[in-house]
Amino acid sequence: MHTHWRRGGSTSSRGYGARIRDRAYDGNIYAYRGVGEGVFGALTVEFGDRLKTRRKESTKTRTLLRIIMYFLKIMVR
Repeated sequence: MHTHWRRGGSTSSRGYGARIRDRAYDGNIYAYRGVGEGVFGALTVEFGDRLKTRRKESTKTRTLLRIIMYFLKIMVR
């Protein structure tokens, strides 16, 4: 199945949700999607996708430490 995005012009979106999506879409920002997904994907591969914490403070601390450890590893290379 191949999906085509219809943008502007005489072929306007049909549904209300599609109109909201089209107004929110910014191609200039979307171009950087791979950068953000690359970092989060690398963190998931490195540390897994689950945090074994219950408290919000512990979750924030462990997440921040994982990010710091990952970027230190990158800088050491």
